[in-house]
Amino acid sequence: MTSSTPGRSPTVQDGPAVARALSADEWAAFRDLRLQALLAAPGVYGTRHADAVQRSEAEWRATVRGESNQSFGLFVGGELVGITSVFRWPEDSSGTTAILASSWIAPAHRGRGFTRLLYAVRLAWIRAHGGINRVVVAHRQYNDPSR
Repeated sequence: MTSSTPGRSPTVQDGPAVARALSADEWAAFRDLRLQALLAAPGVYGTRHADAVQRSEAEWRATVRGESNQSFGLFVGGELVGITSVFRWPEDSSGTTAILASSWIAPAHRGRGFTRLLYAVRLAWIRAHGGINRVVVAHRQYNDPSR
């Protein structure tokens, strides 16, 4: 189920799982899970763990929520177990392309259909914010767990 109010970020819920936009104040929880993802899957993301661990609080806050991006959390029973993000693609100077990126779900919570919640919340955010007419999704061929 997706709920969205104009001007507010959407929330997607399925039973005990909730995907919602993270606030910049949740940067530390996002950082901790992102660092886990970078350690668990080196080379999969566009960032290296060694670089990410050096980021300042301000950089993490901007990664969570910025002028052209939003990160989301997947919560099960109130615990943050997954993250994902949407960015206006900097390679498109018109600003009308979004890229879905940075998805990771803790291994204990995989295989339960939660990936669809992460897609749904990002697409709802794109629709709510307007001005985007193209969405780019990158998926590594060998990343079977996320299928």
